[in-house]
Formats: sequence, structure tokens, C-alpha cells
Amino acid sequence: MENQNRVLAVETEQDVASITLRSLPEGHNASASIFEAFSDAGISVDTILKNIPIDGSWDLTVTVDRRDYGMALQVAQAVVETLGDGSIDSSKALAKVSIVGTGMQNAPGYAARMFQALADAGINIHLITTSEIRITCIIAEHQMEHAVRSLNDVFAINR
Repeated sequence: MENQNRVLAVETEQDVASITLRSLPEGHNASASIFEAFSDAGISVDTILKNIPIDGSWDLTVTVDRRDYGMALQVAQAVVETLGDGSIDSSKALAKVSIVGTGMQNAPGYAARMFQALADAGINIHLITTSEIRITCIIAEHQMEHAVRSLNDVFAINR
């Protein structure tokens, strides 16, 4: 295995909010209805996580810009009422921290190193998303700078 560090940067984004619609009833059109409602309200959704628990109901978590949090929460509550079941959890004090570099998808260990660095720093990961060039963790906003320092140290990024 090549011992090259493929992480070129640690990037951040503040002002992130998340909304989780929990225990939603099954239905083939529910996802479309939810995203149409966000779209109709002019809310851009970023991270999307859909989870299907064992009992057949499902959860959906989205992240939005904090400026859209109030409206997004209202939309989510209206959707839950329309679907007839479910609940909502939310947080408006989140941030994104990402490691960025090419070739990480073909070199094992980058996610493990990132997650271990955050764990060692006492930082809880709320959500994870990946792409070909980036691994992003959604974390508490007040821990963002500590996360950046930890990841810069682990991946030997020049500050």
C-alpha cells in the first residue's frame, strides 16, 4: 500500500442546522412529498440521510443553512402532520468539517483515521457524508476549531 497522504486540506462550514423527521409511516410517495415541500418553501437541502428502522417506519435527516432553519422546521412539522404520524428532532448549532483530497476512495484508512482523530478529541459525529474527494462530518459547531486542529495534526496539513 502506498504511504502517501492524499488529504490536501481540512475545510469547514458553519451555520448548519439539521432536522430529523422520525418514525414516519411507510408510503411510496412520502420522500417526494417531503422534498417538494422544502422546494416549494425555497429551502435548499444539503445532506440527506434516510434510515429504515426494523419496525417498518423510517427516519429522514436533512441539513440546511441555519438561516433557513425556522422555515425548514415549520415545513417539517407540516409534513409530519400531513403524513399523520412521526416526530421531529432538530439542532441549529452544527458545522461541517471535511478532509479533502484526490484518491482517498482508492486508499483505505482515511475515514478510520478521521473518525479516530475526532473521537480522540472528544468530538461526536452527528452525520457523515462522502464523495470521491471528500469525507464530511457534521459536528457541534462549538467544536469545529478543535476538530480542525486535530485533523490538521493527524493528516499533517500545513496551516
